[in-house]
Amino acid sequence: MKRSALRFIAVCLFSVLCLASAAVHAADGFPSKNITWLVPSKAGGGYDIYARAVGRQMQKYLPNKVDFIYMNLPAGGGVESLTKLYNAKPDGYTIGYVKVPGSIVSQMTLDFAKYDCEKIAYIGNITTDHDALVVKKDSPLNSFKELVAKGTVKFSTTGVGATSWVNTVVLTKEVGITPKYVHYTNTADAMLSVIRGDTDALVVPFFSTLQYANSGDVKLLVLNAASRAKEAPDVPTIGEAGYPGLADALSASRLIGCPPNTPPEVMKVLQDAFWQAVNDPELLTALDKAGFPIMEPCKGADSLKLVHACMGVFEKYKADLVESVQ
Repeated sequence: MKRSALRFIAVCLFSVLCLASAAVHAADGFPSKNITWLVPSKAGGGYDIYARAVGRQMQKYLPNKVDFIYMNLPAGGGVESLTKLYNAKPDGYTIGYVKVPGSIVSQMTLDFAKYDCEKIAYIGNITTDHDALVVKKDSPLNSFKELVAKGTVKFSTTGVGATSWVNTVVLTKEVGITPKYVHYTNTADAMLSVIRGDTDALVVPFFSTLQYANSGDVKLLVLNAASRAKEAPDVPTIGEAGYPGLADALSASRLIGCPPNTPPEVMKVLQDAFWQAVNDPELLTALDKAGFPIMEPCKGADSLKLVHACMGVFEKYKADLVESVQ
C-alpha cells in the first residue's frame, strides 16, 4: 500500500515537472510567428496610431523577431473587434483593445456584446485621455454653460458602445441636457459632422481634438479633467464649469489584452515587451510630437483594477445607457 502511494506521488510530481518544463519551453519559443493586433477604428484613427507606434517598439523587446499585423475593425463601436479577440485562440498571437469605458458599457447594455471584460488577459493600458467637448468654429455657443442652457443638443458620436457615446450619455444625464445622437464609426467622421454643422457637438478624447482646434475648424468648450491642459490653457475644466465630480468619470483608457486563458508565461513575454515599449524615450518623444502622448500607462493586473473601478462607476448609469440604445 505504501509502495503504491509513493508510486502515485512520484507520478504526480513527474507530471507537474513535465508541465512546468513545457511552460518554460513555450515561453522560450514565443513568439514564433507574426502577431495580429485588432484595432477598433479605421486606419489613421487614434487607436490605430497608438497601436502601430507601440507595436513597432514592442518588436524591439520581444525575444524573437516577428511583426505585428494590424486588422482594423471599426464596426459596432469596438464590439466587433473585442468579440473577435475574446473568441480567438488563447495563444498570444491575437491581441486587441479593450476600450474603457466603452467596451465595459457595451457589455452591460448590448445583447450582441458577447464578451466579459473581467476575463480578458490584460497586457496593459497604453494611455488614459480625458475628454473634451467641441463645437464648430462659428457656433453661437461659446461656453459650456450656454450649451447646457440650449436644452436639446444634437451630438455626433463614434458609435453605440464607443467611449464617446458612453461619456456623452453620462455628461448629458448629469447636467440636464436632452441629447439627440448621430452615430459614426470613427472620430474623423464624427468630427467632420460637427465642422459641417450637421451636429452641434462632440465629446471625444482631448488629444484627438487638438489638430482640429489648432487648425481653427472647431472650438473647445470644456475639458473633462481635474486641471487645465498645457496644450489648451484657455479651455476651462468641467470642475470650473460647475461639475467637478465628472472629471474622473469622463476619461478614455486604451487597454490591450489577449483572449481569456492565455498562458501566464506567454502573457509575461507580452507584458514585459509592452512595458519597455511604453517607457521607451524614442516612442514617448515621437508620440508627443504627433499629439498623441502616453499618459498614465499601466501593466497587467493594474489594468484589471481599472476595469473593476470603471464597472463600479458606470453601474449607476446602466438604466440611462440602456434607454439611450433603444
